[in-house]
Amino acid sequence: MTQLWDRETWQRYFTGFPALNAGVGGDRTDHLLWRLENGMLDQLHPKLIVLLIGTNDLTLGRSPALVAEGVRTILLQLQQRWPQALILLEGLWPRDDRPDQRQKAEDVNALIARCAGGAVTYADFSKVLLDPSGQLAAAAYQTDKLHLGRGGYEKISPALAEKIQQLLGPGTARGVSSSEAR
Repeated sequence: MTQLWDRETWQRYFTGFPALNAGVGGDRTDHLLWRLENGMLDQLHPKLIVLLIGTNDLTLGRSPALVAEGVRTILLQLQQRWPQALILLEGLWPRDDRPDQRQKAEDVNALIARCAGGAVTYADFSKVLLDPSGQLAAAAYQTDKLHLGRGGYEKISPALAEKIQQLLGPGTARGVSSSEAR
């Protein structure tokens, strides 16, 4: 999801933040955990970590409880490696690529929301990707109803940038404010 972030949208909303987009297409919780355990990100010294992972675990057929446990294990690893860092844990984005996947993503979100506290802030940006009737906003998604299109990145970026700014505090970024971007 994040590896495919629309470049123009990324630049508009996140250029002011010193950010590394470490998203990997097809990534699952066990993949990220392996990278963490094998030092692939050790050279970093983040103030804030934005974590969005787990939807590909559902695609593989893992249960919401197992996906949530993978996310919890990653959070523990992140806190151990970077105890000074804040963590923004994103709820899984809505998906309708298969009939049962939307509900399973919501079930994961209900479980991982319980991880909030201390340095971990949970945020669910799902609503910005839905139309008024609660269906996927057609302009937000590619035809697979899983991956965002440019319209989806345009919808989620302001909400995410605002939350990042809130967590890092005023004056942290030179980026465009959400009111200027409208």
